[in-house]
Amino acid sequence: MILKFQNLGPIKEAKIDLTKKFYVFVGYNNSGKTYTSQLLWSIFNSVHKLADKFTLDEVQEINNINKELIDSILNKFSTLLENELVPKDFNIEKEHIITKNLKISFEYNIDDIKQAKIKTNAGFEAGGRRIEVYSISKRSGSLKLILKENKKIEADLPDDFYDNYSKKRFTENWGRIKNRIIIDTLFNLLFRDPRPELMFLPSNRKSYFTFSPYFFRIEKERREKISADIYNMVSKQQKNGEDIDLEFIVNNNQSDYTAVMDNLLSEYHRLSEEKPDENNFNKKYLEQLKKIIGGDISIQYEDGTPSLRFNIDDNKNKSLKLHLASSSVNQLTALSIYFKYWAAKENNFLLIDEPEENLHPKNQIKLIDLLVNFASENQNRVLIATHSPLITNHINNYLLLGELKQQKILDEFIADNNGFKKDIFLDKKDIGVYFFDGRRVRDYVEEEMQDTGLFFRDFERENLKIERLTKALKDKLYDTVEA
Repeated sequence: MILKFQNLGPIKEAKIDLTKKFYVFVGYNNSGKTYTSQLLWSIFNSVHKLADKFTLDEVQEINNINKELIDSILNKFSTLLENELVPKDFNIEKEHIITKNLKISFEYNIDDIKQAKIKTNAGFEAGGRRIEVYSISKRSGSLKLILKENKKIEADLPDDFYDNYSKKRFTENWGRIKNRIIIDTLFNLLFRDPRPELMFLPSNRKSYFTFSPYFFRIEKERREKISADIYNMVSKQQKNGEDIDLEFIVNNNQSDYTAVMDNLLSEYHRLSEEKPDENNFNKKYLEQLKKIIGGDISIQYEDGTPSLRFNIDDNKNKSLKLHLASSSVNQLTALSIYFKYWAAKENNFLLIDEPEENLHPKNQIKLIDLLVNFASENQNRVLIATHSPLITNHINNYLLLGELKQQKILDEFIADNNGFKKDIFLDKKDIGVYFFDGRRVRDYVEEEMQDTGLFFRDFERENLKIERLTKALKDKLYDTVEA
């Protein structure tokens, strides 16, 4: 699936392949890298919202997949993104300069859909047992969706089920769910896992956690105001019979942030409400991150407010508040919290703006090693936007390792280079490298991939300027000494 868009901020036109496992965005400042990252977040965060745009009759007619059907679905999705979802996620009006005249479309190959196969079930827990309601499947080589409904569901339900859940409401609810699973299945075929667990870490993330108690209090006050507004409106409705205007409440308590930033703050706010246990399935990444920052990030609770601490060498007796820790610690705090509490076991999509910020070159390399490893496992994806030639050169090394693997000479290379231990590589079909020039977005893998890997033309040009200047200065000094 290819995303095509026009008129997003400074970008006049762009194409991005949405099936990659590892994305690298490079280019000039203010060229639209962050806007594009947020657009991808909006797309993958919004797929499930499309089901409600179809009537029940329209969805029930979906059984044989064809180009007309897919075009209709994608056109509706594009319109929804352009007019509602992207402006809302950017927290701006539709006619704002960033999204005015925004056009979004998608390209796909129906043969890819035909060769894919899928099977999924939808059901619920009741009376201590799993009750399946629908199953949907498609075999490889076919364009027919097979939807099966449990006709004996009434017999499977507990005797007292309808005491607390009306039959009419149950039927209507699962009618809507039928819409959703059919549309979700089609998007799964188009996008390949269209609903990953998303997390976007913005470039200014270190300030979020350094001043997290202040952000926490502001968010707490906003939520308390929403609760008070809802209570007052419900009371007014009960007294005067007026309708509850939920849209007014939402608009009157609008967040000041974009959706990706608001999501980060909301997830942090939840830490105080739930006080979750650390997960174990991302422990190895967390351990690698601890080595980079030289310690661990922990949460302490002061009057119900979460406060982050940096424990030097993983020792809680040597604890610092974040404003006393180094800039690199503050920069990596969000990633540490992500691996400790937020990342799922699989199917994650982690987007990071400028991962190199405040990091020594040695730690930039270690961080890329960690992220490439993360993207290579458990159907995870990673996107980075970077200005670091060191990072792009190291990513190029992973691509070259993939080429050696493809040519079946990777083992020979490892044997020839004693001590080389990397067994993770990037296949060029799994990586998307895009250069933003301020108007267009260029596919570097498609345009700049050579036998020696990727050629980052812009970085190389600036490096060459410095090298030429250095040579000229040294030559002048040499001539002066000789004279």
